[in-house]
Amino acid sequence: MVWYEQSDVIVMLTNLRELSGMKCEQYWPGSEKITYGDICVSSMKSDIFAEYTVRRFQLLKKNEKRYVTQLHFTAWPDKSVPEDVTSLIEFRQRMIQTPTHFTGPVIVHCSAGIGRTGTFIALDRLIREGHTNHDLNVFECVQHMRGQRVKMVQTLEQYIYVYKALVTALTFDCEAISLSSLHEYTERTSNNEYSKLFQQLHQTVETQKKNEQDACRRNEKQTKKNCPGADIPGDMFRVYLRLRRGKEDSDYINAVFINSFTKPNNFIMAQSPLPITVEDFVSMVYQEDCICVVSLDDMNVSEMSVGKYIPERKQKLNYGNFIVSSSLIQQKKHFVLKKLTISHQDKSSKCGTKSVYHFQYTQWLAEKDTPEYTEDFVQFVCEVQQKAKEHGDKKFHILVHCLNANERSGLFCALAIIFEKLKLEGHVSVLSTLRHLRTRRRTAIISMEQLRFCFEASSIYTRLLEIDERQINENQ
Repeated sequence: MVWYEQSDVIVMLTNLRELSGMKCEQYWPGSEKITYGDICVSSMKSDIFAEYTVRRFQLLKKNEKRYVTQLHFTAWPDKSVPEDVTSLIEFRQRMIQTPTHFTGPVIVHCSAGIGRTGTFIALDRLIREGHTNHDLNVFECVQHMRGQRVKMVQTLEQYIYVYKALVTALTFDCEAISLSSLHEYTERTSNNEYSKLFQQLHQTVETQKKNEQDACRRNEKQTKKNCPGADIPGDMFRVYLRLRRGKEDSDYINAVFINSFTKPNNFIMAQSPLPITVEDFVSMVYQEDCICVVSLDDMNVSEMSVGKYIPERKQKLNYGNFIVSSSLIQQKKHFVLKKLTISHQDKSSKCGTKSVYHFQYTQWLAEKDTPEYTEDFVQFVCEVQQKAKEHGDKKFHILVHCLNANERSGLFCALAIIFEKLKLEGHVSVLSTLRHLRTRRRTAIISMEQLRFCFEASSIYTRLLEIDERQINENQ
């Protein structure tokens, strides 16, 4: 079919196997070639991101070669819809930007070819209509599609999702900005325009499902474990404490997993430990194999507010079943890097010792929404990412914490994701990235100043990329 229809692009919206069972047979090869009838298929390239994978195939029939790009959206949960609309909108944008050489149709499939497939096709068609005609009718579109294939857009949840996605795609300023345009964009954008962008961001966080709302209310009652004014998570994305600590200890800790651009749950965005939750915090660092811990608290914060989990040099601190020691690696003008050693000594489970790199940022003044020096913070984010990259195993996490779990850590994670997109794709929608981040930490990016800082930091990062590229070319 792919060959006959002269299709360049396949959009796959299901995983091979999901909770409800087998969804799709793998029709592409791994390292080996596979022959189907008189067509030989070989894989050329595979780029894996947090929410989708891009594969490139070569098809050979007799002496004719063709190339096909498969865009595989991997973040669509079984029997539901994606966690927010931004991910699918950006995935659609990736489809549009995929180069083609033939005039054949895009092939879209899920398992049965009606639910997710219908939702994606309806969304693509209606976004195009909205941009072209400045009006649209969702009901008529879906009804017409069902005349061509029954049950397209299969569930009420999918139908509602189309509406929500259209609101974002057609009214939200989510256009990507290229590397070459970022500096100019930042230079010409006024505070008034940044304020309007922040209002857009502030108004577009999706309504939580009822079970998540109930979980938030339940977790809010953990008053001993939540800092006053902290962002309270639900249960869908939060970290669950699993290691035994005490009979009355719950699995709750104010920390949520955040996707980077390339890795699911790469970051843990956490509240700084309170004096009574230090053992929970250390347990989380150990349990989740955190390779880096990033502390963004003001250096002068009271010990009554933040629990101490880093011992002085040549000392050890005991927290329940954990023993922590530290050593200084590096001290720069804007951060201190230490190496923590955490030993677990619970007799009922496997014991062991793990090493963690601890970054303490030192140039973020109290009561300020943003760091004092933008370029220093950009370099700091890059140094943390580089250190984590040296230990590239997917199981490792970067834990980022601040007092309220959202203000400073939200800015760090936002920049880390934006920088990753700029480096790998050459463009980024800053507002879409922030919106996606707020799906899991709903009050991240707390002010217009923080939003503007994201754009300014991105502009500085593009210059650093240009310098790196020139140096690489000179060395060659």
